[in-house]
Amino acid sequence: MERHNIPTAAYKEFTIDSFEQGVAYIKRSEMPIVIKADGLAAGKGVVIAQNPVGGGKSFPGDGDVQQFGQSGEKWSLSNFLMALSFLFS
Repeated sequence: MERHNIPTAAYKEFTIDSFEQGVAYIKRSEMPIVIKADGLAAGKGVVIAQNPVGGGKSFPGDGDVQQFGQSGEKWSLSNFLMALSFLFS
């Protein structure tokens, strides 16, 4: 998206190895924040955290990371954008 100058939410990627940096990013970010497991997670890989405490608990490293399998090894944290969406069929 950035490469093609398409406006999108700011985001950062983290892995299990960079857990502490991810938690620090959550704590200094504006809420709500979107926490997304990379890859397929059976529709369960996205959390919209309303506060830093909820965000920290949803981020890998607090014991539940394996619930997402390999999808839980890499995460992206991004700003939450509120928008209207229309579907025409």
